[in-house]
Amino acid sequence: MEHWRELWSSPVAAAWDEQMAGLVATYVIAVSSTLTGRVSAQLVGETRQLANDLLLTPGAMARARYRIGVPPADGHGASVHSLSVSA
Repeated sequence: MEHWRELWSSPVAAAWDEQMAGLVATYVIAVSSTLTGRVSAQLVGETRQLANDLLLTPGAMARARYRIGVPPADGHGASVHSLSVSA
């Protein structure tokens, strides 16, 4: 549950809608499984793909043209910004 809350309170969660809940849940389960030693090559691959789908990796953020904004002066939170697409 802690990982679930952490993901939904992260800046990238601003890019998700409620339909992403299933994907987030699957990611949390996959990560939990790898941490408990129940790991296979297929699970590692699936976890990596889910991380990309959820924009949790720098490469996925760059491909989607998103970046994490600077936290406000009070140090709480940050925002996710879509970068403009230039021709």
